[in-house]
Amino acid sequence: MATTNRDVRNHFLFEIATEVANRVGGIYSVIKSKAPVTTAEYGDRYTLIGPLNRQSVRTPPKNARND
Repeated sequence: MATTNRDVRNHFLFEIATEVANRVGGIYSVIKSKAPVTTAEYGDRYTLIGPLNRQSVRTPPKNARND
């Protein structure tokens, strides 16, 4: 059996939820409140994934970076 070394310190975090695109409700409030802390800890390794909501597309995301 081959030995594989894993990097447990620099892992990625993907959070997948319908509420990411739906800006109302309790789950969205939880995601919104923990996002700054999680982003501070994970940085660019933290990604929120949700469905495309055409109404939200016209609204720029908060804390968007212009790279």
